[in-house]
Amino acid sequence: VTSTSSRVDNRAAWCADSNPEDWTGLGAGSYDITEMRGPGTRAFSWGEGGVLASTDELWAVQPGGNHTFTFTPISREHGIPFGNAACGNAEAIYWLGRDRMIWRWAGAQPEPIGLPIQRTLRSALTQSVQSARLGYDDYNHQLVLLYASVDNVVKGFTYSLDNQVWMPQHFNFPSTATLP
Repeated sequence: VTSTSSRVDNRAAWCADSNPEDWTGLGAGSYDITEMRGPGTRAFSWGEGGVLASTDELWAVQPGGNHTFTFTPISREHGIPFGNAACGNAEAIYWLGRDRMIWRWAGAQPEPIGLPIQRTLRSALTQSVQSARLGYDDYNHQLVLLYASVDNVVKGFTYSLDNQVWMPQHFNFPSTATLP
Protein backbone atom coordinates (compact mmCIF):
# COMPACT_ATOMS: atom_id res chain seq x y z
CA VAL A 1 0.00 0.00 0.00
CA THR A 2 1.30 3.40 -0.81
CA SER A 3 0.03 6.68 0.49
CA THR A 4 0.19 9.56 -1.93
CA SER A 5 -0.61 13.23 -1.92
CA SER A 6 -2.74 12.82 -5.05
CA ARG A 7 -6.49 12.41 -5.09
CA VAL A 8 -6.06 8.66 -4.42
CA ASP A 9 -4.96 8.01 -0.85
CA ASN A 10 -4.18 4.29 -1.14
CA ARG A 11 -2.90 2.33 -4.10
CA ALA A 12 -2.07 -1.36 -3.96
CA ALA A 13 0.48 -2.45 -6.57
CA TRP A 14 1.94 -5.82 -7.46
CA CYS A 15 4.91 -6.84 -9.56
CA ALA A 16 5.13 -9.03 -12.67
CA ASP A 17 5.14 -12.79 -12.23
CA SER A 18 8.22 -14.01 -10.36
CA ASN A 19 10.06 -10.71 -10.77
CA PRO A 20 9.88 -8.30 -7.81
CA GLU A 21 11.78 -5.66 -9.81
CA ASP A 22 9.33 -5.53 -12.76
CA TRP A 23 6.31 -3.32 -12.08
CA THR A 24 5.20 -2.91 -15.71
CA GLY A 25 5.46 -6.38 -17.28
CA LEU A 26 2.95 -9.19 -17.72
CA GLY A 27 1.02 -9.71 -14.49
CA ALA A 28 1.97 -6.38 -12.89
CA GLY A 29 -0.84 -4.10 -11.87
CA SER A 30 -2.33 -1.73 -9.36
CA TYR A 31 -5.66 -0.90 -7.80
CA ASP A 32 -6.77 2.34 -6.17
CA ILE A 33 -8.61 1.55 -2.95
CA THR A 34 -10.72 4.69 -2.98
CA GLU A 35 -13.07 3.42 -0.26
CA MET A 36 -10.29 2.94 2.32
CA ARG A 37 -10.17 5.80 4.83
CA GLY A 38 -6.82 7.10 6.08
CA PRO A 39 -3.34 6.87 4.59
CA GLY A 40 -1.79 3.43 4.19
CA THR A 41 0.54 2.33 6.99
CA ARG A 42 1.32 -1.42 6.70
CA ALA A 43 0.94 -4.50 4.52
CA PHE A 44 1.12 -8.09 5.75
CA SER A 45 1.15 -11.48 4.01
CA TRP A 46 -1.75 -13.61 5.19
CA GLY A 47 -2.54 -17.06 3.82
CA GLU A 48 -2.84 -16.88 0.03
CA GLY A 49 -3.36 -13.12 0.16
CA GLY A 50 -2.65 -10.33 2.55
CA VAL A 51 -3.89 -7.60 4.84
CA LEU A 52 -3.57 -3.91 4.05
CA ALA A 53 -3.82 -1.35 6.83
CA SER A 54 -4.43 2.36 6.92
CA THR A 55 -4.57 4.60 9.97
CA ASP A 56 -8.32 3.91 10.13
CA GLU A 57 -9.13 0.54 8.54
CA LEU A 58 -8.01 -3.04 7.76
CA TRP A 59 -8.63 -4.64 4.37
CA ALA A 60 -8.17 -8.21 3.11
CA VAL A 61 -6.46 -8.92 -0.22
CA GLN A 62 -7.21 -12.18 -2.03
CA PRO A 63 -5.95 -13.39 -5.41
CA GLY A 64 -8.74 -13.17 -7.97
CA GLY A 65 -7.09 -15.05 -10.83
CA ASN A 66 -5.61 -13.77 -14.08
CA HIS A 67 -3.26 -11.35 -12.26
CA THR A 68 -6.04 -9.62 -10.32
CA PHE A 69 -6.86 -9.24 -6.64
CA THR A 70 -10.01 -8.54 -4.67
CA PHE A 71 -10.00 -6.01 -1.82
CA THR A 72 -12.60 -6.22 0.96
CA PRO A 73 -12.85 -4.48 4.32
CA ILE A 74 -12.00 -6.49 7.44
CA SER A 75 -12.71 -3.66 9.86
CA ARG A 76 -13.74 -0.08 9.25
CA GLU A 77 -13.42 0.70 12.98
CA HIS A 78 -9.83 -0.43 13.56
CA GLY A 79 -6.75 0.70 11.70
CA ILE A 80 -3.02 0.64 12.35
CA PRO A 81 -2.14 4.29 13.04
CA PHE A 82 1.46 3.62 14.11
CA GLY A 83 3.16 1.49 11.46
CA ASN A 84 6.20 0.69 13.62
CA ALA A 85 4.01 -0.58 16.45
CA ALA A 86 2.59 -3.48 14.43
CA CYS A 87 3.78 -6.98 13.65
CA GLY A 88 2.46 -10.28 12.44
CA ASN A 89 3.14 -13.98 12.46
CA ALA A 90 1.40 -16.98 10.89
CA GLU A 91 -1.30 -16.90 13.59
CA ALA A 92 -2.27 -13.23 13.86
CA ILE A 93 -1.52 -9.56 13.31
CA TYR A 94 -0.90 -7.36 16.38
CA TRP A 95 -0.83 -3.58 16.69
CA LEU A 96 -1.02 -0.56 18.98
CA GLY A 97 -4.23 1.31 18.32
CA ARG A 98 -4.97 5.00 18.54
CA ASP A 99 -6.78 4.22 21.83
CA ARG A 100 -3.47 2.78 23.21
CA MET A 101 -4.96 -0.72 23.17
CA ILE A 102 -2.95 -3.64 21.81
CA TRP A 103 -5.16 -5.40 19.26
CA ARG A 104 -5.01 -8.85 17.65
CA TRP A 105 -6.57 -9.97 14.39
CA ALA A 106 -6.53 -13.71 13.77
CA GLY A 107 -8.87 -13.99 10.79
CA ALA A 108 -12.22 -12.88 12.23
CA GLN A 109 -12.72 -9.52 13.97
CA PRO A 110 -10.04 -7.50 15.80
CA GLU A 111 -9.95 -8.30 19.51
CA PRO A 112 -8.35 -6.33 22.34
CA ILE A 113 -5.56 -8.09 24.24
CA GLY A 114 -3.95 -5.11 25.95
CA LEU A 115 -6.56 -4.17 28.56
CA PRO A 116 -4.21 -4.86 31.54
CA ILE A 117 -1.68 -2.31 30.21
CA GLN A 118 -3.93 0.18 28.42
CA ARG A 119 -4.11 2.63 31.32
CA THR A 120 -0.31 2.66 31.63
CA LEU A 121 0.10 3.16 27.88
CA ARG A 122 -2.40 6.03 27.85
CA SER A 123 -0.35 7.93 30.42
CA ALA A 124 3.11 6.86 29.18
CA LEU A 125 2.53 7.29 25.44
CA THR A 126 1.36 10.86 25.20
CA GLN A 127 4.02 12.72 23.22
CA SER A 128 6.25 9.70 22.58
CA VAL A 129 3.75 7.42 20.84
CA GLN A 130 5.81 7.50 17.64
CA SER A 131 8.66 5.87 19.58
CA ALA A 132 6.61 2.71 20.19
CA ARG A 133 7.82 -0.49 18.54
CA LEU A 134 6.02 -3.83 18.57
CA GLY A 135 7.76 -7.05 17.61
CA TYR A 136 7.28 -10.79 17.81
CA ASP A 137 9.72 -13.21 19.43
CA ASP A 138 9.09 -16.53 17.68
CA TYR A 139 11.41 -18.54 19.94
CA ASN A 140 9.64 -17.50 23.17
CA HIS A 141 6.21 -17.02 21.55
CA GLN A 142 5.97 -13.46 22.89
CA LEU A 143 5.08 -9.97 21.78
CA VAL A 144 7.54 -7.26 22.78
CA LEU A 145 6.44 -3.63 23.05
CA LEU A 146 9.14 -0.98 23.58
CA TYR A 147 8.68 2.77 23.95
CA ALA A 148 10.44 5.89 25.18
CA SER A 149 8.71 6.95 28.39
CA VAL A 150 7.95 10.53 29.43
CA ASP A 151 11.06 10.45 31.67
CA ASN A 152 13.16 9.56 28.57
CA VAL A 153 13.85 5.96 29.59
CA VAL A 154 13.19 2.90 27.44
CA LYS A 155 10.35 0.87 28.91
CA GLY A 156 8.12 -1.83 27.58
CA PHE A 157 5.97 -4.87 28.05
CA THR A 158 6.28 -8.49 27.03
CA TYR A 159 3.13 -10.51 26.34
CA SER A 160 3.25 -14.29 26.56
CA LEU A 161 1.00 -15.69 23.84
CA ASP A 162 0.99 -19.03 25.65
CA ASN A 163 -0.03 -17.70 29.09
CA GLN A 164 -1.78 -14.49 27.94
CA VAL A 165 0.08 -12.45 30.58
CA TRP A 166 1.68 -8.99 30.22
CA MET A 167 5.03 -8.44 31.99
CA PRO A 168 6.57 -4.95 32.44
CA GLN A 169 10.10 -4.28 31.20
CA HIS A 170 12.44 -1.50 32.31
CA PHE A 171 15.89 -0.84 30.90
CA ASN A 172 18.68 1.07 32.63
CA PHE A 173 19.63 3.26 29.70
CA PRO A 174 18.16 6.49 28.38
CA SER A 175 16.22 6.48 25.16
CA THR A 176 17.35 8.25 22.05
CA ALA A 177 15.04 10.46 20.00
CA THR A 178 13.45 7.31 18.54
CA LEU A 179 13.94 3.62 19.05
CA PRO A 180 15.42 1.65 16.12
